[in-house]
Amino acid sequence: MKRVLCWLSLTAYALLTLAFGSASQAEDFGVAYTVEEKTFKRFARSDDVLVFELFSNSNCTSLLHSEVLFAGDEVLVVDSVKRLRVRGSTRPPRMAVLRTNLDVVSPFAPVYLRVTGSAVVGLGGDCQIQMGAVMGSPGPQGPEGAAGPTGPAAAESVYTAKNTETSDGICSPMVIEVWCDAGDVLLGGGCWGTADQWYFRVNSRRPGDEGWTCRPVRNRANSCVPTTVTVSAICSDITP
Repeated sequence: MKRVLCWLSLTAYALLTLAFGSASQAEDFGVAYTVEEKTFKRFARSDDVLVFELFSNSNCTSLLHSEVLFAGDEVLVVDSVKRLRVRGSTRPPRMAVLRTNLDVVSPFAPVYLRVTGSAVVGLGGDCQIQMGAVMGSPGPQGPEGAAGPTGPAAAESVYTAKNTETSDGICSPMVIEVWCDAGDVLLGGGCWGTADQWYFRVNSRRPGDEGWTCRPVRNRANSCVPTTVTVSAICSDITP
């Protein structure tokens, strides 16, 4: 059954959708962005790059966090919302809502979201307020807790694992990985490239292993140039 939403307030809808996102991970910050459904449905492709940017002000000039997703990513949910037309009013445009969780610690309220992409036309403005899972100003310092247990012994050895590949510059998706040896612990590292025109989305750890996966994606201007991408993992063999 299709959902019928009376368009009373974008804020009320955001509170519901963000509550859904907060159940997965405490570190994630759920966001919702309304767009023109007709434009997004007609022109969006699964490999289109969408840039999600969080700002601390209502005109979206003070950047807090930026994250890049593909339009076809599993973590991006696109809802088609049927809006109820009030009798005597003009017919509202068809609306879709982009929902996802951004990898950022809950920021101080209020925050504003802007999503840019070739098929994204925001409804209700390009800079949209996000009201869920935000924090107020910090409270006073609490008392010092009891000392914790003694940690594990110092690492027996520390080493760096690297993987370097060169993209073909055709904007085709690619994933570069590097992993610690079985049973070892990931201490640090990251992903970087030789061309400034690229964004990099980096994830750490997969079930049973520790390391990095890096996915280079196009920039906001959709320009693609060849780049040499290096993924580095700093690993350690911890002595029991």
